Amino acid sequence: MLAVGFPPELLAQFAGVATVGATIGAIIGRRITATELPQMVAALHSVVGLAAVFTSIASVLADPSHLSVLHQVTAYLGVVIGGITFTGSVVAFFKLAGKMSSRPLMMPGRHLINSGLLGANALTMAAFVTAAPTVPLVAAGYLGASTLLSFIKGFTTTAAIGGADMREC
Repeated sequence: MLAVGFPPELLAQFAGVATVGATIGAIIGRRITATELPQMVAALHSVVGLAAVFTSIASVLADPSHLSVLHQVTAYLGVVIGGITFTGSVVAFFKLAGKMSSRPLMMPGRHLINSGLLGANALTMAAFVTAAPTVPLVAAGYLGASTLLSFIKGFTTTAAIGGADMREC
């Protein structure tokens, strides 16, 4: 990183964050048994999904005046995929840890619900891309709405997984 030319302040921030992460990882690593690894992976994966959501939102809000359509679409997809990953991984953690029934949650009309959520995501994406260049605060509202829709979709899709895919309670 030094060879690339990052400023010393940024390198210090990186070193600090890496130290905190390594410390937390070492503590978690010492406390987790081999049989607890699946739920730990799910828990850590949820953090990855949430990081994707926050990073995507921050990349848009950092400087809305320089957003290309490609940047808008990729940030939007980061929010959608990250949101689904976050709540889906939280549900997987609870199922694997035995804190939630591992039986599939078969909601009536779940395919219609999931299709509706996907359609609403597509509509908010179109509105976001249209509003972002001229009305950034309205665009941020669409991005926030999509985040909530993605969180719901992560729950509805993962809660329907069960049987041999998740341990029985």
